[in-house]
Amino acid sequence: ELNRAVAIAERDGPEHGLRELRAIHDPRCETYYLFSAAEADMLSANGNAEEAERAFHRAAELSPTEAERRYFEARASEDA
Repeated sequence: ELNRAVAIAERDGPEHGLRELRAIHDPRCETYYLFSAAEADMLSANGNAEEAERAFHRAAELSPTEAERRYFEARASEDA
């Protein structure tokens, strides 16, 4: 479902991808860093800088590696 939402965002635009992403009702998404990262990317592309920044920070918090944490923190700073 996450991959589908990302594909829709790529094909139809971030607002459509966000709609698909938010229709996913799987509690595992709350702790899956790539879900937050995808949401952050779509929010950023849609011009929602504040929400994107929060989602990038969430992705960083959930990331399993230091390199990914640094990447998402840097992305959050871009949207700040």
